[in-house]
Amino acid sequence: MWTRIYLYQVQIFGVSHGTREEAEQLVAWIRSGELKPVLHAAFKLSDLHAAERYFVNRDSNYLGKIVLVPDAQWASHGAPFALENSSAAQERR
Repeated sequence: MWTRIYLYQVQIFGVSHGTREEAEQLVAWIRSGELKPVLHAAFKLSDLHAAERYFVNRDSNYLGKIVLVPDAQWASHGAPFALENSSAAQERR
């Protein structure tokens, strides 16, 4: 996967450090609604390849997270965030 990250100039942001108190504060902000993660779209886990193609496609112009949801939880957790009007969604059908 590192080759794709390099070739497609993918940027990955994250934090691998911090204190337990800082993590607890982040969770508290998320639960209270003060901090909301940006979610661009959700894909079924069984559509992993379509999600990957969407992720590496420079023309997707997405902002936010692309989330994979287990198929068994799709109706309650994924469907409201499905990317239905994209070419990736057409591939999934």
